Amino acid sequence: MDRSCAGYCFGYGNYEPSSRYFRVRANPGNRIVITSSESADAIESGDYFVQSSDLPIFQIYQCDADMTALCMRELASGERNGSVGLQLLRKK
Repeated sequence: MDRSCAGYCFGYGNYEPSSRYFRVRANPGNRIVITSSESADAIESGDYFVQSSDLPIFQIYQCDADMTALCMRELASGERNGSVGLQLLRKK
């Protein structure tokens, strides 16, 4: 999803803010980016449980078996971010 951002915006969905090793930093409790590496790992693996302070939050996921369609839906507080969509590559 970040390719569409190239030259137009910044994507903060990577490891930079939570790792604290790069220039992009964030204060805990901000509403833009996760600051905890544990939470960032959980989001990436589809094991993050949405907090009420995260709202509104949306998930983009593969919704078609041919792997060409993407869907988006709003998540609710308490919901796991990887609970909807194709689970073909999910590790457990």
